[in-house]
Amino acid sequence: MRLYAERGPLEFRIMETTTEALAAFDLLSDFHRSRWGRKGAFANPGFRPFHEELIARGIPTGAVRISRTLVGGQTIGVVYNFVHDGRVLNYQSGFLYESDGRLKPGLVSHVLAIEESISRGERGYDFLAGGAGHKAHLANNEYAMKWIAISRDGPERHIEAKLRDAKRTLRTIAANLPKKKLRLFGSANAN
Repeated sequence: MRLYAERGPLEFRIMETTTEALAAFDLLSDFHRSRWGRKGAFANPGFRPFHEELIARGIPTGAVRISRTLVGGQTIGVVYNFVHDGRVLNYQSGFLYESDGRLKPGLVSHVLAIEESISRGERGYDFLAGGAGHKAHLANNEYAMKWIAISRDGPERHIEAKLRDAKRTLRTIAANLPKKKLRLFGSANAN
């Protein structure tokens, strides 16, 4: 935050209207694509229209919260959260990454979002799934999540299910191998 403050005032804004939120979503999309390219969430053609509708419905009710983090008037981060039952659920984000690795737009944006959540008296800020570095630095608790995949039944789904079963079986085998044998495979991590 100190490094960013050298450039100008650090500001955190919650998008109050659907128009503001959709404009911030556009920025999030640009940041996300510059980081992830064709692999990111926006690669799915149905992603954008679905979320535009969700944002249009959720901003007025408070179920969707989109924020921007700015430094000297320039947006460095956009965070897209859901709010349910007094808890903030972090869904998606996009950040302006720069060559100076000391600048952490994601960390700063989430710290400010957490502070905002605390000031509103909310019960928690949940990072949901994934192992990004900022989550380990900012979280004070964790719990297991279950993944559910829903798709049409077909040959691809059956192959995917078989591969998931094989991966699960290999993890179990690797976890139960004596440590000496495990070293033959090069790593104790079965991911």
